[in-house]
Amino acid sequence: MADLAATAVEFLDRWEEDGLTGKKYLGRRVRLTLTGQGTTTNAIPSSVLELDKLVSSTCAVISDDTKVYSTVPSYDQANLLMGDGASNAPQDLTGVFDLTVRGTRTVT
Repeated sequence: MADLAATAVEFLDRWEEDGLTGKKYLGRRVRLTLTGQGTTTNAIPSSVLELDKLVSSTCAVISDDTKVYSTVPSYDQANLLMGDGASNAPQDLTGVFDLTVRGTRTVT
């Protein structure tokens, strides 16, 4: 297994949000095609989501609507962690998942 490639990410929607301190946040509705990613070893990097840092994420739903998976930014906000709820630890998952992420990106 390996980190998620940018080619495995489909952007369904993109938007900007204004923060209270004048900071801009970027929202992304994405479809991820995972082949064993979701931990820090087999990561879903913020960069493939076109973000520098992840701020928040919603639960992910698998394409057949049979299960909802928890997601959360990693402590350093560099990766998206996923789990199936069976344990508190992130898990590497396989399948097609839809979710929403929010984060920041430095414009140069």
